[in-house]
Amino acid sequence: IGLRWRTTDRRIAPRNGQELDVRAGFGERNANDSSQTQYRVELDFNNYWQFADLLVLRNRFQYGRFDGDLSTSELGPSYYNELFRYGGIQNLRGFDEQSLFVSEYLIGTIELRLLTGMSGYFLAFTEFGFLQSGTLIDFELPTTGSVWSFGAGAAFQTPAGLLNLTYALGRLNEGSFQFDRAK
Repeated sequence: IGLRWRTTDRRIAPRNGQELDVRAGFGERNANDSSQTQYRVELDFNNYWQFADLLVLRNRFQYGRFDGDLSTSELGPSYYNELFRYGGIQNLRGFDEQSLFVSEYLIGTIELRLLTGMSGYFLAFTEFGFLQSGTLIDFELPTTGSVWSFGAGAAFQTPAGLLNLTYALGRLNEGSFQFDRAK
């Protein structure tokens, strides 16, 4: 089940307004002669605010949770293929595309855009949050902890659509930023 709500002034490269995308699902897992009810919920909220002629501030909040056990508030056991795949230009810049496998995530984004035309802009951003891989069945992933990334880029209108070029650095937990792994 999903809900999408949009009050932005433009569909591509909005300057003012909000976007909300909520998805939820329930299901039954039948594996190893056992049955378990599962749920998955995702929320993605964007706010755009043009506070000067050429400046737009974008704030984004993302939350998601997949749980294989409804009987407790703790994350239940999950299989590797049931997890969210996070990272990349769409949801966590500075990390390899879909390189982080998590059961729960909470990510905030602050992005400043300098407008160059109707759809083009330069941008600077930071993203921060928390990831949790939960308990995995027959697998162990070290993706629980805090994330932080920052970067800059530009978006240009082309005949094929909006071309977005971004340079970003990311780190997981207290690790260091590695310039040779920039995305």
